[in-house]
Amino acid sequence: MNTTYNNRRSTVFLSSPLNFTEELLPKYISEFSSLGLLPTVNKGLGIKLSPKGIEPEEVISLDLKKLDETLRVSFGPDRVDVVSTKVDETWDKFCEITIQISDVLLKLGKNFSRLALCASVKFRLNDGQGESAYSNFVGKSEENPVEWQIRKVNRYSLQASEDTKAVVNDVQTISRNNITVNDEVLKDVIILDLDLNTLVGTESEVIQSIRKPFWHAASMQIQKDISQYQAEFEQWQQK
Repeated sequence: MNTTYNNRRSTVFLSSPLNFTEELLPKYISEFSSLGLLPTVNKGLGIKLSPKGIEPEEVISLDLKKLDETLRVSFGPDRVDVVSTKVDETWDKFCEITIQISDVLLKLGKNFSRLALCASVKFRLNDGQGESAYSNFVGKSEENPVEWQIRKVNRYSLQASEDTKAVVNDVQTISRNNITVNDEVLKDVIILDLDLNTLVGTESEVIQSIRKPFWHAASMQIQKDISQYQAEFEQWQQK
């Protein structure tokens, strides 16, 4: 069985909207330049509500990326996403990059309302095992769907200090698609999507204090989840 990462992603949700202006944009580009990220600026039209009703407004968006495009930072109105497609990267390295980016955001005066760390992993089973994967997960059933998705959410507490802790959702989505993408047949491939995120409504002060412990604790939990699924798949292959 072969296990590979499709991508890793971290997300910082912002406490206040991020609206780029002609004055603010160069400041962001300058602060992130030390990380070797190249900027892409786009202008578009959005809408806003005013006493006059719905009016169009110019919207400026910013993307930053490595030259080889293995790392991308995307800025939304209320979130910043960091995505790495470098499959051989370690979690420590990705967490280090995420912390550096969040440090810059704090320096620029942005506070955080939530944190998330995600991964998409591909398990390639032995030939023909994709057909029986559904029944292995749910038990014997009259159904044997060709394509399916199973989702579950666990929760645990992350203790940042003696007086500070936060609730973390561990969202696991596992799926199978009997399709071909870029000449790759996926009938024996299981996709595991993991999303560890802090609970909505957590106080901003708590989010700030658990920021660095969260990335490392979440990455360890993601690796644990992946290992558990991998062990289960290996048991199937021994039957």
